[in-house]
Amino acid sequence: MSKLKIFFAYPTNRTQLLKDVKTGKSPDNALYGYNHLSKYFSASFQDIPYFVERILDFLFLPIHLLFISQIDIDFKVPRIILQLPNINKSEVIVANTDGVGLAVCFLKRLKLIRHKIIYAVGLFFIQGSLETNLKNRKSTWFLRFYKWILSAADHIVYHSPIEKKKLQSLGIYNPGFCTFISMGSDDNFFKNNNKGTSEKDVILSVGKDKARDYRILFKAAEMLPKYKFMVICREKNIANLHIPPNVKTIFEASYEEVTEWYHKSKLLVIPIKEMQRSSGQMTLTDGMQCAKPIIISDVLGISHYKLRNREEVLIVTPGSVQSLVKAIKMLMENRKLRYKLAEGIKSLAQIYTTGEYAKNLSKVIKKLSEPLQLVPLDEKSLGFVRNLRNENREFFLNSNYISKKNHKKWYKNAIKKRNEFNYLLKKNGENIGFGSIYNIDEDKKTADVGRLMIQEKFRDLGYGKLLLRRLEEFAFGELMLAELRLTVLKDNKMAYYLYKKEGYGFGRELIIGGIEAVIMAKTKSDKNV
Repeated sequence: MSKLKIFFAYPTNRTQLLKDVKTGKSPDNALYGYNHLSKYFSASFQDIPYFVERILDFLFLPIHLLFISQIDIDFKVPRIILQLPNINKSEVIVANTDGVGLAVCFLKRLKLIRHKIIYAVGLFFIQGSLETNLKNRKSTWFLRFYKWILSAADHIVYHSPIEKKKLQSLGIYNPGFCTFISMGSDDNFFKNNNKGTSEKDVILSVGKDKARDYRILFKAAEMLPKYKFMVICREKNIANLHIPPNVKTIFEASYEEVTEWYHKSKLLVIPIKEMQRSSGQMTLTDGMQCAKPIIISDVLGISHYKLRNREEVLIVTPGSVQSLVKAIKMLMENRKLRYKLAEGIKSLAQIYTTGEYAKNLSKVIKKLSEPLQLVPLDEKSLGFVRNLRNENREFFLNSNYISKKNHKKWYKNAIKKRNEFNYLLKKNGENIGFGSIYNIDEDKKTADVGRLMIQEKFRDLGYGKLLLRRLEEFAFGELMLAELRLTVLKDNKMAYYLYKKEGYGFGRELIIGGIEAVIMAKTKSDKNV
């Protein structure tokens, strides 16, 4: 059996990085799982000559500048155009970072790309007029264009819950085609590069993204003149900032140099501005793999790591010099606390590796390539669902016949809701059944699952059970719910015993309009989940 063909689209060339990974000169972080997945799939990528890409970049400069101004993301259409022959030989495209992802989705909209796309979110950012329009729920041509491009993705992988909120604000989020996967670092690289490195009394800070708050760090360093600081960043990160005499800087260091400093330093400081975006994740997971005592700002972009203050890290207030000074003094003067944090972070380090990232990404790829798919209900399929519902109306509490007009009205209302998702079960593109997750309560972590229907010719083949289990995967996995409820008519014995067999327990009875029904429930800890 031939392996599934996967194409990894990157924003820059990766051949040299892959060589460095193989020779132990660099971690595999920026391969985003490629080297791990190539063991199970036929994975490939393509480098592009720099000068050729730059020539084409000039032709697409206006649209590139438009996206930069609206969402602070470039638009790498020229790069993807040059890769089209190889892209269209693959079966699944994994587009890494937003500039590449947007370009791949755009070309799919133009029918230049034929295959399935996994859009892996990078630094998903909304700013300027787009941010204002979203807050005011105002539709603009750019917003419609942006959503039109994004919705061409067959699956979206995001790396921080804050990205989920942005997808929700765009009206794009759906647990059926959005999956959260935490970023990780190359555990083998950082462990293997810790030989013969002696620790020094140096406080290290590493990072080159826009959210890094070196202004606050330098002010803290100025108030702590007896301590030595090393900052590894880009020159523009600290442009126009006053650098205290106890701070040394290195620009554009190799990963080998950075790793050496990780191991040499006494502690790692990750000062981050609250910019409502992912930031600091890779430095954090690198620090985990090096088992360093870490001080980090309490921002939304790293909230999903569930870091415990004084157990695994020291958490400081973003933008507060006093908070940072206090944390640095505490950690530098308390050897036992440094040891405690270093030991505490080791357990998290096992979770946040590139191998774990690749494992979770492979699940998305496999699901996307299966013949049986659970896909969001669209307007084109309303006729199928309405006919199916009317044919099975005796199994619903409301058994009234549903007209085409009323069903369309229900659909228009349903797609506006954030607490309801409706799905079609398809096999090789053919509609098999329908089901929903609704009344989602994110605070209580509960929801209803139901409206389960299978087309008559596909009944008694196990599709009802598969449909239910797929809905449970979304609910207990991506949505992170703790309990699902369902309602079944008391005289629908076949459905009742199916649900019971699948782990749903009796909750309570109810009577509506003279119809007797049973509410059943299942928790995440129950069997078959």
